Amino acid sequence: MENITPFLGRFHPLIVHLPIGILIMAGILQIIAVKSNKFKDLLDPAISITLFWGGLSSIGAVTIGWLLSFQGGYDDDTLFWHKWLGILVTLFSFFGWLVKSGRIKMQKKSMYAVLTTIIVLITVTGHLGGNLTHGEDYLFVYSPNIIKKMIGVKDAGNLGNIKDKHPDSIVVYSDIIQPILDAKCTSCHNPTKKNGGLLLTTHKQFMKGGDNGYILDTKSPLKSEFLNRVTLPKHHKKFIPPKGAPLTFGEIQIFEWWMKFGADSISKFSSEKELDKELIHTLLRDYKLDFNPRPYYEKVQ
Repeated sequence: MENITPFLGRFHPLIVHLPIGILIMAGILQIIAVKSNKFKDLLDPAISITLFWGGLSSIGAVTIGWLLSFQGGYDDDTLFWHKWLGILVTLFSFFGWLVKSGRIKMQKKSMYAVLTTIIVLITVTGHLGGNLTHGEDYLFVYSPNIIKKMIGVKDAGNLGNIKDKHPDSIVVYSDIIQPILDAKCTSCHNPTKKNGGLLLTTHKQFMKGGDNGYILDTKSPLKSEFLNRVTLPKHHKKFIPPKGAPLTFGEIQIFEWWMKFGADSISKFSSEKELDKELIHTLLRDYKLDFNPRPYYEKVQ
């Protein structure tokens, strides 16, 4: 029975969409009722019932969500507001039902304010939920580059930060390692969601590790917790990332090389640090960085 709380909590993303859909339907029916007096008498009872069932299903979503919060790893402030705004959605739903069904007497115009408040609360609560599960940049991380530039979001793609740089100026951590982490790992390991107590948005936190200690090993990179987890079979419960695209063989090569040479934040690719043929091929194929040995006359120019 020790796993019953996290087991039930994982149903929150599934259940939470039920009250959202029901309550949005109540808002749509209210708009139709306002625009068409012909159907008002038919729609008012339907809106009342919809609000009641929306409130009832919200209780289930809030309860299951509360259980999910016990697994930890979430930003406290974001989680606090997500919880209590979800509870407010439930309370306003039942309040709207009491008003619409005539159990509480109020002016008709007040119903518009109640439904508007419910929709706003649903929107904000849902957005905070997205922040908790996918990170604060989840809305724009896959947006077109023109939108990213307009709102100041960095491109997390392989070539986003390095396509205009000379190979010799590439800083391995900031130009390659961190963008890989941003694309594939930080949705679960960011300031608002720290699974396993692990934060992967900065070099310092990556080096620090998580609740179980260090995840990098500069002496034996392939024995590190990080590379061990990303190379497990995909069906294994400890495989990372648990969702989305896994790290490619080329990306794993780069992490191994980076750890082998100290895993610091300032390393650059250079001949002094033994770039083998496979890694040179990977960097050229995936990042358009040509580190093939150059003739002497090119080096002295």
